[in-house]
Amino acid sequence: MSGKFMRIKRLIVPTLTMVIIASQLMGCSAATPSELQTMLQQGQQIEIEIATPISEEQGEEKTLDWIQLDQLTTYDTFRKQLDDIMQITSFGNGSKNGICYINLEGMQEGNNTLYNAMMNRKFIANFLENDTATLKTQQIMDSVYVDTDEGDYMVAAINAYWNLLPDAEPNYFNGGSTLTRIEAMTLLARANTSVTENIGDRTFESQVGNVKYSEFASLVANDSYLTLADKSLNEKTANGTITRGEYIYMLVSNIFGSDRMTSADTKKAQFNDCKSAGDIASQQKLSEEDTSKDYYDSAELKFTLDNPDSGCPDKMYQALVAAQELGIIGSDTRWDEGLTKSEAIQLYLDTLQAYTKQNGYPIDQTAGTGDTSGTVVEQQKPVEQGDPSNGTDMGGMDNIGGMSDDEVQAEAIDSVTSIEAADFEIVPMDDTTMYCTSNSANIRKGPNTEYDKVGTLSYAQEIVVNGKVETADSTWYVIKTENTDDIQMVSGSLLSTTKPQPQQSTPPASTGNNGGNSNGTSSQPSDGGQSSGGIVTDDGEPPMVDSGWTPAGGGFGSNSGWGGLN
Repeated sequence: MSGKFMRIKRLIVPTLTMVIIASQLMGCSAATPSELQTMLQQGQQIEIEIATPISEEQGEEKTLDWIQLDQLTTYDTFRKQLDDIMQITSFGNGSKNGICYINLEGMQEGNNTLYNAMMNRKFIANFLENDTATLKTQQIMDSVYVDTDEGDYMVAAINAYWNLLPDAEPNYFNGGSTLTRIEAMTLLARANTSVTENIGDRTFESQVGNVKYSEFASLVANDSYLTLADKSLNEKTANGTITRGEYIYMLVSNIFGSDRMTSADTKKAQFNDCKSAGDIASQQKLSEEDTSKDYYDSAELKFTLDNPDSGCPDKMYQALVAAQELGIIGSDTRWDEGLTKSEAIQLYLDTLQAYTKQNGYPIDQTAGTGDTSGTVVEQQKPVEQGDPSNGTDMGGMDNIGGMSDDEVQAEAIDSVTSIEAADFEIVPMDDTTMYCTSNSANIRKGPNTEYDKVGTLSYAQEIVVNGKVETADSTWYVIKTENTDDIQMVSGSLLSTTKPQPQQSTPPASTGNNGGNSNGTSSQPSDGGQSSGGIVTDDGEPPMVDSGWTPAGGGFGSNSGWGGLN
């Protein structure tokens, strides 16, 4: 029997004993509906306990640094070995380039995120789902942790490389340990957010307390199941064990948006271990059916956790159904169990893969473009997804003077006079508002497909044009920008002066490859007509789209925490 196994065994046996005792103790703290009603009426914070914690952590927790990816030195030998497996190369003055150092614009980015890496088809194909890379990664993991096995090698490797959650001294991953709500929120925030000095929120800290990692957790507070709005997310609950159901809710909300949950078909859902508890307020007379009272969500969650056979809260159930429809989870939700570190990372990866299977990949590169100065790209201004002022549900237009639609129109210069190029002439025209009629139309530097692409337009996206080029077989329109030397054109066959009707979108029943996006049409950018449905690439994956692509649920830009690309 190996020495490694013996060391782990001696540590785990007393841990299991503590878990059994803890489980028995927690089972004695159930509150009756009348007690919960009294707490709500008196405005008392409500402590939520999980009946089935999985395990306790081993060792002493390490410090969690906040350093950009290409400058991390933790697990230095392992990091160099994983760089070799992923074929990461040096770049500029001390930076790196490769499949996990590319931002959403296709540029090399040393201050990159796990989220951006997951948006790169090559990262998935060459590392995450590559058998050879997986085997090599497993072979080097014993040098990092003593407590990993085949079931969590890859998530442990990702945690160590991206510095997501703290490990423990001397060399424990603690993949089976349960997370608090603050820790789970920290994982999501750090996986999505490029390193910056100014993080944290005073409102969040005033309610939750200046607890460890609160500055990260505050970044995703709006996606938390327990919210600041009714004070259910507070110092007492923030440091309590988070359930799998809460975390799945947070992931779906963050990556897909709240609308995806409300549109879930709860009547067709089939779970082995979960049902909706319905109108808990009416059934249990909580807060006299007033769901607006402070701490209501925490009281509702506590009641359902104390009485799991009654079902889970309705808004959590919607999230679970959406996750099942997307293929993130199966028929066993384990919604009321404590979330473990390994599960949290794996669920995050599964959610992003569900998103790219539905919407395509914005990146398909083995290396990012850019000079070799090693300069970190400036952070972009956050943009809220789905803002009606953008005139689009795709988060604003990309690569048009680096501005959103509103900024382009507000700051655009006077009409183009006449620009002569090598083989075409732009004829000036009055400012005209036009709309994209294709699911994804390429923006190019000239009036045919041989010119470089500089961005894309999404369906019904609004632009202002102030010039056109007539060719032998088509008309191309010039997008109005602040720089007359910055020529950006779109084929007239993909534009209309009349705004097209909204497309009907039906969420997929699973994440199986359907060769297109959620409405059954291809996401592949087009130059000469409407996109045709069901297009797939040579390798059978959903099509890659250009850098104008942004997550529908309020995903993250290449260097900032929030919003789409500007």
